[in-house]
Amino acid sequence: MNQDFDLVKDIYIDYFKNINTLFADSTAKVLKIIGNIPGWTSKNLSEQLAQELNYCMQLGETINKLALIHMGNFEESQISFELGIIIRTNINNLRRQLHPEIIRNHII
Repeated sequence: MNQDFDLVKDIYIDYFKNINTLFADSTAKVLKIIGNIPGWTSKNLSEQLAQELNYCMQLGETINKLALIHMGNFEESQISFELGIIIRTNINNLRRQLHPEIIRNHII
């Protein structure tokens, strides 16, 4: 996805469409990699899978920081709430499909 979008416009006008798409694409990429690994187990994480998991988690942390910034302003607290929903939805979708050992070992 073209990540060069207007963040302010996305939050205030596009109802978080690009942020949500960016995070959903990231979690989908992790799941696609897992689906393409024959004989995959949680003990033999490929470098590509580890890298995508790391990217996904960093993206979640960045969105969380953005939510914290908006939480400090009462008028923008709804933005913080909506960003929290995006984080929870995408992480929960990822967690439901990952092996429990990956979740434990990579603190998802």
